[in-house]
Amino acid sequence: RIEGTAKDGTPTSADEDISKIDLVRLRIGTPVEGIDDEDSVLATGKVDDNGTMTWSAVLDFNDFVEENESKTFTVYAAAFDFAGNMSEQKSIQVSVDGDVPVFDHEYKNTNNNVGEKTEAFDVFFNVTDSSGIENISISIQGYKERIPLVDLSGGNYKFTVPENVGNGHLSIVISATDKCKKTSTLTLTATLDSEKPVLEFTNID
Repeated sequence: RIEGTAKDGTPTSADEDISKIDLVRLRIGTPVEGIDDEDSVLATGKVDDNGTMTWSAVLDFNDFVEENESKTFTVYAAAFDFAGNMSEQKSIQVSVDGDVPVFDHEYKNTNNNVGEKTEAFDVFFNVTDSSGIENISISIQGYKERIPLVDLSGGNYKFTVPENVGNGHLSIVISATDKCKKTSTLTLTATLDSEKPVLEFTNID
């Protein structure tokens, strides 16, 4: 959704609405060609008592991008009054985020299994997105405390799974959200057994 305002002249009692804004059109990629431009999008709005229209328009970029593709477009807008006069064209850059964060890691050959561990261990991964990563969170099933994340730069990160998560089979979920609020998740598994055997003497003959 793109929003804006348009104003023509100051209304008078004699102009019979000629100085009021009639409509606003927007077009992706090329300037608006005229009041009847069939390849443009007609905005909706309301004109106040001072002759200013507050308008908004929803643009569909699906015909301009492939699946999982991200692009930046120039969107042009023009206003028309009831006399047919056209405003100077204004433009704005709009970035369309068609992809989601993509994970990479060293555990692919083990079906996302980090391995069998006997103490706290580090997990390494990479995540990137064309619009940029805004937030990353880590959760371990049954563990309520926050897991600190270390940014190693270049989309590379690591975190440490502490011993107090408890022994057993662990499910580790990493969620990454890009700057356009799209989220991807990566689920890793591991086995932790940090409890050492206990030996006692019971008898000496």
